[in-house]
Amino acid sequence: MVITLPRRALFLVSFLLLLRAAKAANNFMVPGNDTGISFPNGLLGNWYDVYADRAKDVFLLLTSTGIYQMDFARTTIVASSAFGCCVGNDPTGRRFYTDIANNTDYIYVTPDFTAPYRVYRFTITDVTTPTVYNLTRIANPYQMALDPSRNLGFAVAQGNQYVEIFDLLTMSFVTTFNYTQGKYPWFDSSLPGGWGIALDSTRGLLYVGVDCDSPTPGIVWQYTIANLSHIAYVDNAVWGSEPCFNLGFVEVADGRAWFFEDDAGWIGGFDRTDLSWGSDYSVATVSLLRSLEYDPSLHTAYFLDHGANGVPTYTGQVFRGCLLDPGNIVHEVVPWQKYGRTDDLCGSYLDTSMGVLYAVSCSAAVYTISITNGTDCPQMPRAVPACPSSAAALGNALLSVWAFFFPNL
Repeated sequence: MVITLPRRALFLVSFLLLLRAAKAANNFMVPGNDTGISFPNGLLGNWYDVYADRAKDVFLLLTSTGIYQMDFARTTIVASSAFGCCVGNDPTGRRFYTDIANNTDYIYVTPDFTAPYRVYRFTITDVTTPTVYNLTRIANPYQMALDPSRNLGFAVAQGNQYVEIFDLLTMSFVTTFNYTQGKYPWFDSSLPGGWGIALDSTRGLLYVGVDCDSPTPGIVWQYTIANLSHIAYVDNAVWGSEPCFNLGFVEVADGRAWFFEDDAGWIGGFDRTDLSWGSDYSVATVSLLRSLEYDPSLHTAYFLDHGANGVPTYTGQVFRGCLLDPGNIVHEVVPWQKYGRTDDLCGSYLDTSMGVLYAVSCSAAVYTISITNGTDCPQMPRAVPACPSSAAALGNALLSVWAFFFPNL
């Protein structure tokens, strides 16, 4: 049977296809050259992460042997600090924490994991000597989320049931709490597996997700942290049997907590009201996710995955996600290295002031992607339509059927 659509329906379909094609033509990421940016000689160790600040004439490189400070143009090494980084903290802990660098000139690093377990703070214009904070309750590999509004650090460890909070300016202990909050039955509560961490400083909420901690299920916990004297459990959800939640962040406009699951290449946002998720707020990448960058001013995230050998080979890519466009999160995908290369990714940095995304190859190279001005991402959460009454819904349905069969009446 052949069904002929009314002329107005054909026009509508053609118009929607045209809109889709126009949207797909919007390109806001431009990969740089195929060889990466240049560096001076003398940089030792495996490369993990970078930080750049043109106004202060600073470019930093984190390696397995420590931190190197260069001028922004990377013509010479200005200073360095030698330390082991960051054995035991693979993969997402080998990075700079830069959330308050613009306001304070401070960045933070988690060094090798040997007792005492500690956090290093460096001044970006002089990395010679770190200021050290010794963790009091955590003695395991950990990673952090920083709260720029209160200058607080929140550390979580996979083999420890506590979140430890410390002052980023005074590098002193503030408080700690058991993030299982009695919502961790039937398994060993001393090893709950929390690793992914995301913080919503606007709403005073903290999220912790389990990372590949069999037999622990893939729990995501939510807590209110507005009052540090009364940190309280809010909710939890189980995403799957054994996910590997790693880096996370919270979208400022709608409060949705985003995590990526590195073993499956899954990215998803959890609703702040009930921790629900779904296909409208999910992204499936090709290879294993390794890093992300978030630009709150454009409500946009950049998710970066590994290259891969095998048949066929795969070149690592950047997925530009519009976080307020449910059902159509990914708007653009480009390679972060030359097509045909299969380098693993070790880190990334988004310099919003210069419009540059840096991708750090584990093969000691740094590639750039230019972020052009403008955006095609929605800048406000989508309005939720009011639910019509059952009578109105039935009436609208009957009118639609009538219009289909009798378009000219």
